[in-house]
Amino acid sequence: MVKKLKKEKATSKKKAEKAKTGQAEFLTAEQTISQEMLEQTLDPLFLHKAIESEITPSNHMKTLSDDFDEFELQDILPKDSRAEGPPSPEVIESDHDPIKIYFREMGKISLLSQQDEIDLARQMERGKKIQLRALLKTRPAVKDIVSLRDLADTEPEKFLRFFDETEDFEDDVARKKVKAFKQTLDRFQELANELNSLKPSTRNAFARGRLIIKMYNILEELHLSPEKMANTISRLRDILYILNELEEKKEEAQLALHKTKVKAAVEALKQKLNEYAAEERVYRQETGLKAAELRRILRDISRGEKIQKHAENKLIEANLRLVVSIAKNYVNRGLSLSDLIQEGNLGLMRAVQKFDYHRGFKFSTYATWWIKQSITRAIADQARTIRIPVHMVETINRLKKIHQELVQKTGREPTVQEIAEAVKMPVAKVTKILQDSQELLSLDSPIGDDEESFLRDFVQDIYNPSPADIVIRANLKEQITKAINTLTEREATVIKMRFGIGDGQEHTLEEIGQKLKVTRERVRQIETKALRKLAESALREKLKSFSDTPASQA
Repeated sequence: MVKKLKKEKATSKKKAEKAKTGQAEFLTAEQTISQEMLEQTLDPLFLHKAIESEITPSNHMKTLSDDFDEFELQDILPKDSRAEGPPSPEVIESDHDPIKIYFREMGKISLLSQQDEIDLARQMERGKKIQLRALLKTRPAVKDIVSLRDLADTEPEKFLRFFDETEDFEDDVARKKVKAFKQTLDRFQELANELNSLKPSTRNAFARGRLIIKMYNILEELHLSPEKMANTISRLRDILYILNELEEKKEEAQLALHKTKVKAAVEALKQKLNEYAAEERVYRQETGLKAAELRRILRDISRGEKIQKHAENKLIEANLRLVVSIAKNYVNRGLSLSDLIQEGNLGLMRAVQKFDYHRGFKFSTYATWWIKQSITRAIADQARTIRIPVHMVETINRLKKIHQELVQKTGREPTVQEIAEAVKMPVAKVTKILQDSQELLSLDSPIGDDEESFLRDFVQDIYNPSPADIVIRANLKEQITKAINTLTEREATVIKMRFGIGDGQEHTLEEIGQKLKVTRERVRQIETKALRKLAESALREKLKSFSDTPASQA
């Protein structure tokens, strides 16, 4: 103790001497360095990296460089951030990049052990149990669940979608599921009828509680989550709001009743009180509860929601890195990395809602399937301009894989026949699938580095003539008119009708003869004479120049 006091005294003496001589004082490693001193001492970029590395828990998390390859880091971090010297404006702006901020915040969250996952799953289960048991004390919730039995008969597909466990079932599986659910709901209805027969009293409290527990166990068999009862909960909250308003109106009316002495006013206030009481009885009959009881039930539901959501959020946040590690394997498939991460997060949220810790496997093992399913479904739905069904996308990916294998095996592009034989499918079907899998290009896609020309500039429009063709057609029409004007009236008529000049309809020699009232042979002679004149005309060379143009061929 004496040695320690002497050491501190010597240290303070040295500090006083340095202060007198004006020497700078340097802090030792054991002393605390404030954030302000760091900002004044270190380069901003170096400071940012140092703080970021200290924030990220090294015992639980990998560094970003372990999770992302060089190509992905280049998309996230600007090149200037790796250069020496003061940071450029681009580096400073990169600190506000949403992707970078997302990765930085994600790195602050520790991973969970399997026991941590189980604890959170138990909290979620507890929150759901609180909500469902509270709901079963209300008539609207029980009525809505019982009504599902009728939905199973009328709309079985919609009935299946109502439950968490159901996804895409084949017909046989769907029928078995519907049958099992109907039997379970029949048991639930029996318990509900028994519960309704018991009057809400202290004597029946134990029996009612026992029935509610049995009904809750049935809901667990059905995998019915509180989220599916959101409409019922909303309705109960609306009823409570109305009951609260009625209570306030009753208090105001009673207060006014005590103050007034006018007989007409007293009668009017009593009439209002009777109306409020009648309306209150209607809502109490609907819920089977008084306002105070309904308020307590909704308070329990809110408490259960809070417990469930808190546990779900912690489980989601702790597995965000899993989503990123899976999403980066699907880049360059039509969606950006940020979109892939968002879709993967939706799959993660779905996995959290459906996770059952009783089966004994880790959450990450279970969540991986849901994340991949969500990402692949998003790629199939959003990556293409024209959507291709998911089952067709799987077939296309299979054909592409076979195509690559055949290229590696033969060293050349395989034929459609070879691909069809490899996948054991008809050639016509393979041809159609390959045609459907072709990527679409926008006519506004830029061509070249200068981006001054677009794809539409190089695509021929077969439905509308080009400006050059319009000019050629106009010149051709003008020269033909001049050539025909060198003929006599009868010769011009024969040539126009014979070759469809003007109306576009060609006529036979007999039709022309009937119009001119001459024989067929005479029309042929007039035609021959007119063609000879045109062949010897000075306009022959000009007309000949149009013979090889697209406009004349059209």
